Amino acid sequence: MSSMRVDGLVSRFDRWLAQYLLPIISILVALCFQITLIVTMLRIPEYSAYSLCLTGDCFGTLGDLIGAQVEVIKAGGALVSFIVVVAGVYLAMRTYIATSQVGMLGNAIAHITFYERFVSSEILRRGRLSPRHVDVFGVYTLMFPSGNDSQRYASDAFSRAIDSVYDVVRESSRRYQSRENIFKFDDHRRRLIDSLQSVYITLEPIPRIDFLEVEDEVLEFLSMLSRVFARPGSSIEAPVRAYR
Repeated sequence: MSSMRVDGLVSRFDRWLAQYLLPIISILVALCFQITLIVTMLRIPEYSAYSLCLTGDCFGTLGDLIGAQVEVIKAGGALVSFIVVVAGVYLAMRTYIATSQVGMLGNAIAHITFYERFVSSEILRRGRLSPRHVDVFGVYTLMFPSGNDSQRYASDAFSRAIDSVYDVVRESSRRYQSRENIFKFDDHRRRLIDSLQSVYITLEPIPRIDFLEVEDEVLEFLSMLSRVFARPGSSIEAPVRAYR
């Protein structure tokens, strides 16, 4: 919210600067001219005591005659120069920021494009897993929630989401190996489908053999993402499935 407020203030200041900078400078120049003219008119009685003179000595006293006007012009020029310098520095900073933002946008697009091509190719090289099963950009937002193109490793939330999928597999294996053999495939399929939604993967409740084949590729796909994008030493491999 604070960032949006600052951006709004900067945008309003940009519009104000574009609309009023030149008129302000024009007003200051006109004001300096008017003050100089007024000072000159007030000093006309003093000038009447002098006659036209073009000698070097006369030019030496010219500074005393128009010294006040010169000071007014110098003050006005200094003020205008200060405003122009400040505006120039601000505009230079805005240009630099805009250029940096364009560069950041380009880097972000390149980052997303590389990710999308890589993940899509990994999906397509698997026979049972298809692009309609995976929300590629949903997975991206889970992996890189800040949208920072310099972020090399996937977020901890992504690793936790994968581990929650693996928890379903571990629990199903535990049930399958229990003495009571309380494993029920329909229940396993439902729980796995529900857990995969956290990693933006959608599966359908297809028959057992077909589902297990798709499950093979989904777990392999998640393990691949973990190996490639997780922090070193924190990748998670799919657990052994006793029910398979």
